[in-house]
Amino acid sequence: MSYMKASVIKWYVAAFAAAAAVFPSAAETVTQPQAKAIATQFFNAVNGQYMAEPTMVYNGRKLTTQRLFVPFYVYNHPSGGYVIISAENKAFPILAYSTSGKFDANAVSDDTKSILTAYARDIELIRYDDRVPYEAIAAWGDLPHYIDNLLNARADKYNVKYTSSETEEMIARLDGDPDNDDQLSEIYSPAQWSDMLADELTRSGNVALGFDNGKDISAVTVTGRKGDYVTINADVPDNSYFRLFATEYLSGGQLAVLSNPIGLPDVQLEEIPFRFYDDFIAETKAAEQQRQRAIEEAGMVTEPVLHTHGSGFYTVDLPEEASLVRLYNLGGAMVRQYTYKNTTSPHFELIAEPTGFYLALIVCKSGRSYGIKLVR
Repeated sequence: MSYMKASVIKWYVAAFAAAAAVFPSAAETVTQPQAKAIATQFFNAVNGQYMAEPTMVYNGRKLTTQRLFVPFYVYNHPSGGYVIISAENKAFPILAYSTSGKFDANAVSDDTKSILTAYARDIELIRYDDRVPYEAIAAWGDLPHYIDNLLNARADKYNVKYTSSETEEMIARLDGDPDNDDQLSEIYSPAQWSDMLADELTRSGNVALGFDNGKDISAVTVTGRKGDYVTINADVPDNSYFRLFATEYLSGGQLAVLSNPIGLPDVQLEEIPFRFYDDFIAETKAAEQQRQRAIEEAGMVTEPVLHTHGSGFYTVDLPEEASLVRLYNLGGAMVRQYTYKNTTSPHFELIAEPTGFYLALIVCKSGRSYGIKLVR
């Protein structure tokens, strides 16, 4: 939630509109026509000739928070094969592919959904990451070279050693091990994690890998690799290759049975400077938290609290009586105005307005005002 003075409301609307135009938080940076052109380029390279156009069959919107944006596009080709194109140019262009298998959008398995959910999560997070994705920039900047390297990378494949139940048992034991930190992907960079899995694959022939979505863990067996992509023994489209991660920075959500993980280096603890100052800050913060808890327990509202009821209906709890609410679109035009008497919980709606971002300017009886960002 964002708050601002009434005197800067027009400036904020203009700035918000400009920012949304450059970095749309609920829109893809790679459009569907652009993705289709990349998929066409991919299948032409696979077949060594110009081919018929591919067909988009899935876009992953259901896997994102509140289904606000498209994280990727899945294209099938009439002659066989599929490719997953990222809808965010801060992630790698091609997330997964097969030169023969088809993607069935009406029967996405739990194993496939776990992998795609991880892609969607990382793409959603990377949009707000201020680090420069140099590898992704290089890939998007020279797609023919990127696709050529992808298709012509050396492929290493191994026979399946573990049954599905064995892999699930291995991952379940690892997940229950309190000393498993060095076998969790989140403490490594994507490159480090990929290298460790490649070493384990060379050493053991198979790697038990789990995808943790926060609710449960999907266990699969890695049986091969081709460049930055791996093959897995699971319920996925035939002959599929998957990237372990969609980006070069985000590496959470995986665990693997590794015989020689590199782990984190030992850190020599030093005496903390300014201990007295830090203790003072901590005590001050604790006192403020205790005061806030007392206020909350007494049911007092000290700042606006927005409640979204769905379908464009909203209520705001205020610390004082409201007298006026004006709703603005990103162009700065007022689309609704409401007046109130004797209420600290004004309600309003945008049911007739198109989806997008809006701003609510709330003026209280005392003359104090608040600004709140809304998503329709």
